[in-house]
This record gives sequence, structure tokens and C-alpha cells, in this order.
Amino acid sequence: MTKLPDYLIKSVALAALSGSRSFLGMSLVSFMLSRNPSKKLQRSHLPFKYLQLPAVTNTLAVLTVGEMAGDKLPFTPNRTDALPLAGRFVFGAVTTATLLKARGGNAVTGMILGGACALTAAFASFYLRKAITGPKLNNIAAGLIEDVILLGIGMTIISRIDSKEVK
Repeated sequence: MTKLPDYLIKSVALAALSGSRSFLGMSLVSFMLSRNPSKKLQRSHLPFKYLQLPAVTNTLAVLTVGEMAGDKLPFTPNRTDALPLAGRFVFGAVTTATLLKARGGNAVTGMILGGACALTAAFASFYLRKAITGPKLNNIAAGLIEDVILLGIGMTIISRIDSKEVK
């Protein structure tokens, strides 16, 4: 049995975060790359290199916080509705493609894997949240717990990506 490289597992795990919070995976990747820029991304003709810019990192952070706040509102559409789901696919795809490209890998492979993981995580997290929300735990509390867990997982993953892996 072939073992997947740790770097690939970390990349798709960050993309999976986009299944719950669209901007989170890409925001964390941008945060990491703004502190440890990738020369391979900088030389790339693809737009992934812009995720290394502090202004992009800050913008994504604001969008992530806004999304986390908006998620608790009663009129926010389900993450599994067509438009939010398409966005999650794109953000998950860009997250993994960026990290694979930073390592010298194939961006298209990253887009396919990242998008698929984000879609899978969107449905898994939707049904999990639906299952735990009820009379003892309302939607806002469940969403806040979800946010804390996702941020913890994301920060743990990016702290374990060696800066030499993205040079």
C-alpha cells in the first residue's frame, strides 16, 4: 500500500476546512506564506503567488472573521446550497493547489484534490452540526464551537508545515 506524503495530507486537510468555513483554509495558507514566502510561487505565472502578500493575508483574515459571524445568522444559506458549495469547492481547490505549487507540485492535482475534500467536508460538517444542534445546544453555540475547533485544527496544521517544504 502506498503511503501519501505528509505534505499532501496537510494540504487537503486545510482544504477540508473550507468545507465548513470557505475562507479559512486559504486564509491560513496565506498567513503561513506571508511569513515564509515561497520562491517557487514567486516565480510562478499563476496568481497563487499573491497569497503571500500581507495585504491579501489581512483581507482574507477579515473575510474569514466576517464569514464566521455571518454563519450564525438565521438567514445565512446552508453550506450545501449550490452557490455556497461552489465557493467552498473553489477555495478548497486554491488552498491545496497553492501549497502543492509552493512545493513544486502540480497545481491541477491540488485543485482536484482540494476541491473534492472541501465538498466532502461541507456535507460532513453540515450534517454533524445539524445532528448536534437542538434544545440543549442552539445554532449560535454550535457554530462558535465549530469555529474554535476549526481554528485549532488549522493552526495546528500550518504549525506543522515545515518552512523548508514551501521554499
